[in-house]
Amino acid sequence: MGIAFGLMAFPVAIEQREILSPMGFWVTLIAVYGSLVVNVVASIVQRFVRTANAAVAIIWLVTMALWPLFVVDAAVVVDGRAWPWFLASVAVAAAAGAYLKVRRPITYLAMAVIAYGYVRLLPSGGGAPLDEMLLDVLSTVTFGGAVITIFTVFRRASSAVDKAQAAALSRYAEAATQDAISRERVRVDALVHDSVLTTLVEAARSTTPEAMELSARMAEEAIGHLEAAGEASSRTTEQETEQDAGSSLAARLEQAVAQLGGDVVLRVGELEGRMLPLAVSDALHSAAMQAVINSLQHAGARVARWLAVHAVGDSGIRVEVGDTGVGFLIDELPSERLGLRVSVIERVTAVGGSVEIDSHPGEGTIVTLQWPGNPEGSEKPS
Repeated sequence: MGIAFGLMAFPVAIEQREILSPMGFWVTLIAVYGSLVVNVVASIVQRFVRTANAAVAIIWLVTMALWPLFVVDAAVVVDGRAWPWFLASVAVAAAAGAYLKVRRPITYLAMAVIAYGYVRLLPSGGGAPLDEMLLDVLSTVTFGGAVITIFTVFRRASSAVDKAQAAALSRYAEAATQDAISRERVRVDALVHDSVLTTLVEAARSTTPEAMELSARMAEEAIGHLEAAGEASSRTTEQETEQDAGSSLAARLEQAVAQLGGDVVLRVGELEGRMLPLAVSDALHSAAMQAVINSLQHAGARVARWLAVHAVGDSGIRVEVGDTGVGFLIDELPSERLGLRVSVIERVTAVGGSVEIDSHPGEGTIVTLQWPGNPEGSEKPS
């Protein structure tokens, strides 16, 4: 849209060269069209897009407001409208793309209308009568309002998709947890069955004191397995006593990344012997995959992405998800975007971990998930 409107306004800008001072003509032309070119390049390479949009909006507003200063004789009535007016809709669209909160583009539209309306009444802006000025202003408000509405609708739709994905990921994590609990119970049941059966067989064959003593010790061990199985069957949500290997977490992440089909490089450090509670493993897995999904959705195409898993300290573990994409400002993240706040930050902090986000517009994003480990080391908590 910026290119089309820019080409339409260019002949008018050339025609109005005579009414502008040489410096005023070149400053306005280079500033406005230069910002448009930078915006197009940023959109193509998917870097600094919001910054480029903000530059287009601000430069247009300043040019429009200072238009009388660029005219050679401000007292002479100019024939026609000031040429930047033809790019007003482009400036409003750029403001809508630069600012996430809808009230800021609306505020910008109001400022643009005031600036143009004032200039339009002046001789340097054409000396238009009030009704003609209001007609021009109305057309700007109508088109600009439509652009802001479209941006708002698309952003809300994107937020709805993020919520749906967060809910799906939560259900997936819950299903994975239940599956892990089920597999653990099957393993315990098999162990108890084998232990009890072996004890009964040995007791039946015992004919010597030594064999009877061995059978008694086996019976005590079988009773211990039965008690442990009873405790496990009565525990449905206390997953902190169940352990998962760090290498198992890395394997699950590798499988999930492969299923997503994104171009994500997996880097796994030395995790031999590193154990962590199942609840922590599930939280790190779910949060990391949500961060990967966020990168695939929002970081842009043709950027480098990676997922790294490393041991930290005596028993901790760190998962890093990064990309070299468009980046963002964490303070300007809309409150309705739950993918980062709920599915990543709250999920990890709920199990005693921490989340660090390093992101800047145009410089990529690195999300670091870290669990410090058990105070006693890698031993299973009691």
